[in-house]
Amino acid sequence: MKKLTYILFSVLIISITACGTTEFYPKPVGHNHIDLPEHKYQVTDAKYPYSFEYSSYATLVDDTLGFHDDYWIKIHYPDLNFSINFTYYPIKDNLKTLMNDAYKLANQHDVKAYSIEPESMINKDGNPVTCFKLEGEVASTYQFFTHDSTNHFLRGALYYPDATKNDSLQPVSDYVIQDIKHLLHTLKWK
Repeated sequence: MKKLTYILFSVLIISITACGTTEFYPKPVGHNHIDLPEHKYQVTDAKYPYSFEYSSYATLVDDTLGFHDDYWIKIHYPDLNFSINFTYYPIKDNLKTLMNDAYKLANQHDVKAYSIEPESMINKDGNPVTCFKLEGEVASTYQFFTHDSTNHFLRGALYYPDATKNDSLQPVSDYVIQDIKHLLHTLKWK
């Protein structure tokens, strides 16, 4: 009996030590590395009732949905798969309605957003700009609108079609938001 106990104990010790030679190390938290180009800008075409500088790495295309006039556009970043959608309206005693709609569109994301931070600023031509930074798993992480109080109203939203977690896209989102702020700062009405 002693011999059997000794053999079973020896087999148990050998099997435990034989399997325990590899140590486990958890993977560190991290994101994909994305090389972002230096910020460079170009000016919009003269055919719009506004002009601004937008990224040289993006393409500007007219929105072709057909529900609106010819001044709705999209700025698409093909390498980053981000786009900024713009809606333009002439002001005709409807400024309050347009502003309320912009707030409503931003607040529609409150179902998934855990934070909506409004920010107000004045661009270099003295026009008010209101921006919304949305945190959480939302389709649009940055929205904005601006106007000249009498003739022009422009609203925009940053979108990306991927279902990736937003925190892994944060460096790209921050890069494009910097471009949006430059765009809003250089915006001029015609």
